[in-house]
Amino acid sequence: MSGLSLPKPYIIPADIGTTSTKTLVIDRSGRVLASHAVEYPLYTPKPDMAEQDPDEIFQAVLAAIREVVGKAAILPGQVLCVSFSSAMHSFPRWRSSAARPGRYAPPAALPALRSGSR
Repeated sequence: MSGLSLPKPYIIPADIGTTSTKTLVIDRSGRVLASHAVEYPLYTPKPDMAEQDPDEIFQAVLAAIREVVGKAAILPGQVLCVSFSSAMHSFPRWRSSAARPGRYAPPAALPALRSGSR
């Protein structure tokens, strides 16, 4: 196998967190070429309740990937894959109205658990 060159040598992991999406560009040897994060709000309309807008999260994911590719000075065609991780618990609702067809209906409810709560 020596001497073989992979045509798409980069991987982009994306961590979709509660208040930001973080991305990296990693080469085949595991070296991080660039990183970028995009934040988004966590709305707390009342105690023990949190909400997020799925469209804000989606736009942040797209922006983070676009920015990290630019920072690493690579071409999109050189990316082997993009992987996503998320540990959030949410309940997004799907909207089928003519106003926003095929889009999530914000906000998405999130359980707002405090440390030690049951």
